[in-house]
Amino acid sequence: MQKQSIFYRYPLLYQQSLKLIHRKNLKKRYQLIASFIKEGEKVLEPGCGTGFLRNFLPSGSFYFGFDLNENFINWAQKKYKDSVFYVGDVLDSKSYFSVDVVVICDVLHHIESSKQKKFLSNCWRSAKKKLILCEPKGKNTLLLGKKFFRYFEQDGINQPDAETLWTEQELKKMIKEGFGVIPPEIPRHIEEIGKDILCVFYKEKKSFEKNTKRVSAVIPVFNEEKTVGKIVETFLKSDLIDEVICVNDGSTDRSLEILESFGDRIKLINLKENKGKGYALAKGTEIAKGEIIVFWDADFPNLSLEHIEILVKPALKRNFKAILGVPVKNRFQFSLPTRIYLTGERVYPRDLLLPHLQEMKKTRFGVEIFLNRLVEKKHTQIIPLKGLIFPYKYEKRSLAQASKEYLLEAVELAKEFSKTRSLLPEDLRIIEGLKEINSLSELKIQIKKIKDEKLKKLLKDYILKYIDRVRRNIKRISI
Repeated sequence: MQKQSIFYRYPLLYQQSLKLIHRKNLKKRYQLIASFIKEGEKVLEPGCGTGFLRNFLPSGSFYFGFDLNENFINWAQKKYKDSVFYVGDVLDSKSYFSVDVVVICDVLHHIESSKQKKFLSNCWRSAKKKLILCEPKGKNTLLLGKKFFRYFEQDGINQPDAETLWTEQELKKMIKEGFGVIPPEIPRHIEEIGKDILCVFYKEKKSFEKNTKRVSAVIPVFNEEKTVGKIVETFLKSDLIDEVICVNDGSTDRSLEILESFGDRIKLINLKENKGKGYALAKGTEIAKGEIIVFWDADFPNLSLEHIEILVKPALKRNFKAILGVPVKNRFQFSLPTRIYLTGERVYPRDLLLPHLQEMKKTRFGVEIFLNRLVEKKHTQIIPLKGLIFPYKYEKRSLAQASKEYLLEAVELAKEFSKTRSLLPEDLRIIEGLKEINSLSELKIQIKKIKDEKLKKLLKDYILKYIDRVRRNIKRISI
């Protein structure tokens, strides 16, 4: 028996060390793997370790994992009682059985090069539809150096050596050649994610056929005469978008006139009075023909085809529940933490939204929090939209008007947020009273009185930090 590092003796320590080594890329890696797996499919993971992948699989899928590490298997079986774990050798064909999808994640480089073909042959025979492989790009991308790699990877069975690990170019060549096991005519999808490379080999050709799902863009518009024309033009130019639906939400500027100038190139819903963003998005979704819905705000001055492509393409390539696009920097070169889960740039399957449209119509500016409740964070993919500038309200309105609008939106956000928690009556009264506030000092006092810490943080991030940063950039702001 080979030497075993301390990480392979204690399951929880092993999981924590993976999080430390891979950081944010660990979650992204498993989310990406899971996005190629459909509900109801049977998944087998040889060399499953602690079964971490199980956290990310779609509901209704069936997971089976095996490993020679008995500590890992016993721990995983207790943690994931709805899955099957057993002790098995990845080189023993008796450990395998027929499933829809076989997943190999961070295992191949543990196997001696002379035995890798046998391992891959076992996996390929077991997979009826897909074989998903995820491996580090190579020895030049090791996060904590070769010495740590040599120690950490001592699993008690094999002894990987960083010196004999492939380079990125060698790995890509092996994937192209199917490792001498998978026929070259088999279609495959290759994707890089951080320091890893993921490849999906499609045994069932129909699984690889071009995605024929239609994409509908729904754009809510309220007094965006300066930017809405360019937004619509950009979406109309995109080859990924099948229809553009614009919802004029009671605009009082030239927005409606600009939208009408596009004629039958767009579908236009004109609301005579302002109903709120939630209502506008729901109305657009109701008439959409696409299976995929893209929500996009109408106030970005520099939207490009690349921004649309980077958000929409992942939805066309694989299964998904929610994709959120977050502008990384604004013109003052800082990012707002609240932009992540309050961003308006989103992609959803239309079927997921349809049962919730009537409730969605009532959310007004709390629609993002409402949408967040529909999909768990672990099934939500976050994509940075680099260079996309999100303008502040004071750049589009007078300072007084912008600040008042921001307060009203904050009230709607807080109301929607309160549906996820049991708030005290005094907190609810404070939320209602925010829209009557006329000074920054009074606003700070009222927010400070709120008992619910999460709600207090939301309002501080959404209002107070926003105002403080604006004040630093334009020297003064009054509300």
